[in-house]
Amino acid sequence: KIPVASDFLHYRLQQSYAASAVPDLPGISSGAELCPVMVLGRFAGGDLYNSRNRTMVVNNLHRAFGLAKTLLEQHLLQLLEATEVWIGQQRTGKGVVSAVEAAGPPPPVPVTDQERAQAVAELSRPGLMARLLDDLTTMGTVGEDTNKVMVYLIGTSRKMEKPLAGTILSQSGAGKSSLLWLVGQLMPPEDVVSYSRLSPTAPGYMGQYGAKHKLLSVDERVGSAAADYPLRSLLSQGVFTQLITTKDPLSGKMSVMETKVEGPMAYLETTTCMEINEENASRVFELVMREDEAQTARIHAYQRWSVSPSGLSARHQQDVVRRRHHLMQRCLEPIPVAIPYADWLTFPTRWTRTRRDQARFLNLIMVMAFFHQYQRPRGVLPETGEVYIEATTEDYRMAYDLAKDVLTGTLHDLPQSCQDLWKAAHAMLALCTQGGKVYEEPFTRRELRTFTHWSDRRVRENLDKLVELEYVAATAGSQGKTYHYRLLPGGDSGSPLDALLTPDALEARLAQAGPVTSPDFSGLCPAGV
Repeated sequence: KIPVASDFLHYRLQQSYAASAVPDLPGISSGAELCPVMVLGRFAGGDLYNSRNRTMVVNNLHRAFGLAKTLLEQHLLQLLEATEVWIGQQRTGKGVVSAVEAAGPPPPVPVTDQERAQAVAELSRPGLMARLLDDLTTMGTVGEDTNKVMVYLIGTSRKMEKPLAGTILSQSGAGKSSLLWLVGQLMPPEDVVSYSRLSPTAPGYMGQYGAKHKLLSVDERVGSAAADYPLRSLLSQGVFTQLITTKDPLSGKMSVMETKVEGPMAYLETTTCMEINEENASRVFELVMREDEAQTARIHAYQRWSVSPSGLSARHQQDVVRRRHHLMQRCLEPIPVAIPYADWLTFPTRWTRTRRDQARFLNLIMVMAFFHQYQRPRGVLPETGEVYIEATTEDYRMAYDLAKDVLTGTLHDLPQSCQDLWKAAHAMLALCTQGGKVYEEPFTRRELRTFTHWSDRRVRENLDKLVELEYVAATAGSQGKTYHYRLLPGGDSGSPLDALLTPDALEARLAQAGPVTSPDFSGLCPAGV
């Protein structure tokens, strides 16, 4: 908008005057010529269509410079006319003002031939995932192998047509922010957008290309919960368009303005909540941090080592790792990926949400192949000549190993922390009863806290959820009296991913199978559709 819309009017007066036109100016003799003068003013008074506002500006300039009031009034009117012309040029044929200039996405960061050769050589070497794990550990994250590889792949997926998204869940102090910081450090800075908070309408004003093929990270979900709807649109449709009403600064009339934010984008956030929004859960991978004593011991050991002389001397290695991954990421070409064996794969069908979960799992296979693009065969579409990367069974094996942990907790009707508490209670009761009647033995919250070393708040929240979902029964207790609970069967049911084809089974099928044929969907749709 023009500066008037923000209550500031910048204007300039550039004109040669004869000394006779401004006789009151001190230090200027009559008849002398004046050089051109530029005056920069700032007016916070409001609308200059208002006569009172214009008179105030004219009087202030007259007192400051001694210029004739009629001349000043003429200049203000010329300025308003020029402004009207400028606004008219911004309007489209439909009368809609675009809030984002379509200047195009920013150009890629240049990479020299030598740097490209080094990055391609690194991406072409066998054992890429093993070296990735070593690099992630070098950057300061110990343990959490599944989660740190997942966040790295989510960041890598930003360059693909269907990027991934994830939510990192844990209680406070478990290392969520460190994991978010890790992926932000290894992705090129020009492709990372990090915020602590998003207002409800903020995603709609990121600029047309502000999120395109970027990694958007938000530290703590409480800072982005209000912006859920536009974020879901960007994740699902790859674009967010809105039409809003604004007040025309010249006429005072209401008009409409269109904003458009293009994706696709990868997304990461952290949260301490036990559960996430159900509509978001089917769009993101839920990455639950380890909170057991063994992981705490690893973190303590690393913290002590990091302040030792050897730990201090190893810090420069982090800069080397960071620069290497920036180059590797910049040299990944945005080539589509195909899964030749996709028709042989299986996925659970019990829940409607698996329609999205399978799509996320297939995307994970494709991201794995995309990251290994310099080690994978390529094919050509005969119709268009487009080159694509072919995912191998090795990509399926690596994606399966990651997803079997992540998706198992996601598809269960219990949050992962509730599953952990139920299993801990079962182990405690099995120990107390010597493997006897586990489901008949009562227990208290205090006994569970002592056995798990969890905080009282964490035990209460998860135990209440287990009672609500009928995995635990409250048998006694009231206000001021000790509560007693009893386990109910079902918390140790089989994995919901039992229907997922194992990598060995897939390789056996492919070894025995003939040509792959696509399934026939003609009977599922009405004629002509």
